[in-house]
Amino acid sequence: MRYFRQEDLAERFQQAIDNLQLSEEILEWLKEAIRESTKEHEEYISSELHRLRIEYTKCERNKEKIYKDRLEGRFREEFLETQFNTLEVRQEEIVENKKNLRVKNYIR
Repeated sequence: MRYFRQEDLAERFQQAIDNLQLSEEILEWLKEAIRESTKEHEEYISSELHRLRIEYTKCERNKEKIYKDRLEGRFREEFLETQFNTLEVRQEEIVENKKNLRVKNYIR
């Protein structure tokens, strides 16, 4: 088995890449494929952010219901507190997920 130094391999690869020539048709096809891929990715990110906003809002509504139930004494205090805390934790997760999506995809 023959071994090559990393520098030699890098130089050979660079030479091969430098000698690579693509026709205008292939270049246009590649550009269009990249544009389409980018568009699909942006749509996915947008829909995921929308889904997370909806879920956050649902948690907020459920917290309001728990507050009303607490005021009306419908359930045991411990049960309501557990439910409320669960929703709070989920909302924190949602905020973190949205933040991660934005950071990974360079969105403000």
